Amino acid sequence: MEEKGKNCTKCKEYKTLDNYYFRKDYNKYRGDCKQCVSNTGKAYREANREKRKAQKRKYYLKNRERLIKETSQYKTNKRRTCRLSRTKYLVSKSLRRYITGGKSKRAKECIGCTWEELLIHLAGTFEANYGIPREYMKNFELHIDHIKPLASASSEEEIYELNHYTNLQYLMASDNLSKGSSSNWSI
Repeated sequence: MEEKGKNCTKCKEYKTLDNYYFRKDYNKYRGDCKQCVSNTGKAYREANREKRKAQKRKYYLKNRERLIKETSQYKTNKRRTCRLSRTKYLVSKSLRRYITGGKSKRAKECIGCTWEELLIHLAGTFEANYGIPREYMKNFELHIDHIKPLASASSEEEIYELNHYTNLQYLMASDNLSKGSSSNWSI
């Protein structure tokens, strides 16, 4: 039994119907295949990067209060309903307190070293990453970054492993923000 298909209007290749999006409003399949739709979208986004950035910025500024509220509600709800998200949040909160004051026993166990040892390790990673002596660290806005991102954790055990001091490094804020939750990133 032969599957039904048609020729794509863009690439002119014959493809089965599962390679086309179905239009409910017209009650038929699109003329261009999924791959061509994807390629067209990518080309548009690349050609109009600045325009899209300006539109997003304008939308954000217009809807800032609502977006902040929705994001906050989403995160709160996720922490309530997802055990993994709650653990990530609590561990991160504990680590922040430890790094700023060095008083949390639980964070010390999770990190695997003392507060002073952690600061020495982080300073060493800054020097290794950027080739800039430790004395000049204060001149930069720095973030503590997870080398292997927390987003990759799929269990509570992994969350604790990823917060070990050997997985932490200092990055300049701009580098950390551009890195996001990518694990294959380099300076």
